[in-house]
Amino acid sequence: MHDDQKIEVHRLIGEMPAIFAPGGFRVLNASVGVRAPADGFFDTPVRRFEFFSLSHMYDGGGRLWLADGTECAVEPGDAILIAPNALNRYGGADGMPYVEDSIRFAGPAADAWAARGLLNSGIYRLGTKRRIPELAALLSDPAERVQLLAAARLQELLWSMVPARSGDAGDAAWEKLLTILKEHAGEWWTVTEMAGFLGVRPPVLRRIFLVRTGLLPKNYLERLKLHQAAGWLLEGADSIRDTAGRFGYRDAYHFSRRFKLLFGVSPERYRREYRHLR
Repeated sequence: MHDDQKIEVHRLIGEMPAIFAPGGFRVLNASVGVRAPADGFFDTPVRRFEFFSLSHMYDGGGRLWLADGTECAVEPGDAILIAPNALNRYGGADGMPYVEDSIRFAGPAADAWAARGLLNSGIYRLGTKRRIPELAALLSDPAERVQLLAAARLQELLWSMVPARSGDAGDAAWEKLLTILKEHAGEWWTVTEMAGFLGVRPPVLRRIFLVRTGLLPKNYLERLKLHQAAGWLLEGADSIRDTAGRFGYRDAYHFSRRFKLLFGVSPERYRREYRHLR
């Protein structure tokens, strides 16, 4: 435990600019080509950020400590993501400096990503190609359009990092599972069956789905069925009852109720309103 006097707090200052409010994602600032001292990890105080911080160590060597007990080496190409209020310290180690590009961000959209397990504090593999300098260059331009572009590019970067940390199931097995779910839309897989297919425990499966899709397994499966059903309603001539059966719903009323909950309209109205647009 570290008392408050020994914790260095980095504050989030200012309100979210109006241009970022609709997307809920605010890029604060970026630093490029910062070279921290060799073995600086051991002199770095425990810190707490009131925002998200992404540090890409593209050269040197380092070490990361988190309050959850994590302490590990940082290799060139690793990125350290720190979520708000997570106690942390990192810096150079093994006689090497910590050479980084970094960027900081905040907002309700970022908080929502974190709540779904997509922005957990820890090490992510980003590679040695430097990606943050491009974002820093965009941030230097005050034009609103460019600022929004910087926020969008950062979200793309963060999304590309997600599979690089999950490590709970191979990409090939994951893609095969999704293919089977899509091709056999009339079947209802249980969480246990999906976990068995990937060779993991059900709690691990739930984490994999949250990280890779933002949804729990059952939620993903039902949304997949309903999105496929929506396409079928526009392409085919089946009745609502037959469409429900095609996608695994035994009861047309239940299907209609779940469809309306997702799309905001009944299957009948969805077909009537959108079929002529195809």
